[in-house]
Amino acid sequence: MNRNNNLDLLEGKISSTFLRLAMPILFAMMMQTLFNIVDTYFVSRLGTDAIAAMGLTFPIFMLSVSLGSGLSIGISSLVARSIGAGEPKKTNNVAINGLFLAGFIGVLFLCLGMVVVDPMLTFVGAEGEVFRLAWNYIMIIVIAMPIKFLFFAIDGIFRGEGKTNLSMYTLVGSSIMNIILDPLLIFGIGIFPALGIAGAALATALSWFVGLTVGIIFLLKKKSDIQIRMENFKFRWDLLLEMLQVGLPSTVAQGSIAFTMVFVNRFAMDFSQEAVAAYALGFRIDSIGILPGVAFGAATIAMLGQNFGAKKFQRMRMIYRQALVVVIVAMGIMATFVFAFPSQLLNIFLDASEGKTEIVLRHGIEYLRIMAVSYIFVGIGMVSNSAFQAIGKGLPTFITTAIRFFVLAIPLTYVLAYLVNLEITGIWIGLAISNLFFGIFSKLWFDSYYRKTYEKNNLSDS
Repeated sequence: MNRNNNLDLLEGKISSTFLRLAMPILFAMMMQTLFNIVDTYFVSRLGTDAIAAMGLTFPIFMLSVSLGSGLSIGISSLVARSIGAGEPKKTNNVAINGLFLAGFIGVLFLCLGMVVVDPMLTFVGAEGEVFRLAWNYIMIIVIAMPIKFLFFAIDGIFRGEGKTNLSMYTLVGSSIMNIILDPLLIFGIGIFPALGIAGAALATALSWFVGLTVGIIFLLKKKSDIQIRMENFKFRWDLLLEMLQVGLPSTVAQGSIAFTMVFVNRFAMDFSQEAVAAYALGFRIDSIGILPGVAFGAATIAMLGQNFGAKKFQRMRMIYRQALVVVIVAMGIMATFVFAFPSQLLNIFLDASEGKTEIVLRHGIEYLRIMAVSYIFVGIGMVSNSAFQAIGKGLPTFITTAIRFFVLAIPLTYVLAYLVNLEITGIWIGLAISNLFFGIFSKLWFDSYYRKTYEKNNLSDS
């Protein structure tokens, strides 16, 4: 039995427990998105070139997020299952092995990042001032990767045990630090140097360090039920492999977003640099719309995973169904808001004094309205894939996302933009159609898997 501020993930009322588990994650995600918005807002004050430069660095940034998020999911899933099964020593070893794995991946990403930055920026068409700005931004991010990955690992530990309040505190602390540092380092206020877009990257890196420090303090001060005890530690390849079995498919799946963004940027660049800037801004706002899916997916892993470890199979089904209802309602609200107020959201970041703002705004409004239609399906897909991850099944996430992007998104955007001559509009429509597939197919797959594995075999709660 796991209790977190009177939360009982194994026996408590499902709806209220799930919501109380998810809300700290949702708040933390909102704060993280707020600092992304602050980032974009201040960078946009530097001009259209700076916005485009940040957009072109998104693929590498998103690749790092996908690796870290996959690692966090693998750790969270295994922590949840081991807690549900009542194995505290295994839980301790999962946590420590996860931290070691995070440090290794962080250093590896740093080394590889140094090699791929230049050719990637060249491939997507960056040149001149845009290339210089993009390079200055992403290199600082790459250097800070070991800190970011350790941050992801600690967050996965907290979420897996159901201590989403601790996860919230670390993420909120990091976000607040970023918001404070952004204007100081970008524009050079007081004793701080004016670093421009590089200042935005440095502010982000320093905020990760703050979040990691807060997380470590929570572990050392025993705020977490998981006590890191080195005397009980065993380096175990089987635990690392189990984390990777769940996390790597998610990493590859999320990494495909970064890969797809490379092609979307490349296609958009063929039509206008303003379309690239619109995509960069639209994607940032887009990330607000899917926040409920992210939060409720994380809560699904913790709650459903612990019940799976305790072999409460019927309760698992009820958790999944209620998670779907909640995410559909929440994503529907977000979709309505984004669809209704796209210009107001975009104008937060656009400087009306620039001559090309009107073109960026036109492309951005079109992007947001088309993508908002697919938000509910993205949420359904996220919860369904999280349900698979909670029970240690990572492959479905890889397959559904691979089809979503490689079979549908990239070919569809190309066909609609170039062959059907819809140009920029075709790119947005192709992305939205792939989201519709993702939600529908993911839900049907989990429903089928559950029926065949648990209902057909008459497995009941133990």
